[in-house]
Amino acid sequence: MRAKMHELEMFPPVLYVDSEGQPVFTSEQLAKHFGMTIEEVEQKATELMKEEPGLFRPNGEVHRLN
Repeated sequence: MRAKMHELEMFPPVLYVDSEGQPVFTSEQLAKHFGMTIEEVEQKATELMKEEPGLFRPNGEVHRLN
């Protein structure tokens, strides 16, 4: 499902991954991609964390891709 979402460009390009290889996005990346302010992205993330607490927790360290 995630691969299809990336294929359809529903998310910005992956610049960072966690230790398990899962994509990690910055607030700035999401704001630019979705045409929102950083504050709007962070507010939405706060709301989503209440609904799905594990959604925003990277596994291990975050690594920048080359």
